[in-house]
Amino acid sequence: MEENIDKRLSTPIVSPLQSDHSPNYSARIAISREKASRVSKDQASPKGVQSLILPAVLLIVGFQLAMVGLAADVIAANRKLIEDVQYRVRKLELPAKDRSTYEN
Repeated sequence: MEENIDKRLSTPIVSPLQSDHSPNYSARIAISREKASRVSKDQASPKGVQSLILPAVLLIVGFQLAMVGLAADVIAANRKLIEDVQYRVRKLELPAKDRSTYEN
């Protein structure tokens, strides 16, 4: 029992990256990292996704531009109607004001 304790105390502390179990441990880590990066790259960006990003963005911008154009057209039509109403109201009110000033 005392021999086991002495043996445990005498063995050097080894980090998880350095292992005495296998001489090719670091090589296996490098290979597994490379495989993991390949798998993550393949899953993260399939070949077709990159070619669809630009058209999707352009479609969104085009739709927004069309909506702004329609809003501007409606605002312009509304402004024309308001100007016409304002002209007619002034035309009707002007003679009434003139009559009231001359009657007094």
